[in-house]
Amino acid sequence: MMLDNDEVGISASKKMADHCALLGYDVMLGLPRKHKDWNDELLAKVKEDEKQSVLNQIRVKSKVTNIGIESRKKSVGIER
Repeated sequence: MMLDNDEVGISASKKMADHCALLGYDVMLGLPRKHKDWNDELLAKVKEDEKQSVLNQIRVKSKVTNIGIESRKKSVGIER
């Protein structure tokens, strides 16, 4: 069961879990780690993934640019 991570959601999750357990079901409760509800948790994950993707693209471009600069320096005989 994955309801909101607030007092009402936690209480409702426990009540439903108890009821389902009495009916013989195995029950697991899941709460969002950092946010009030699962939608906020997912949106935060998407934003973090997008941010990481942009940072990775910047790093790759930086490496490519640096490789190009080093290659030109060597071809004209400039060494550090």
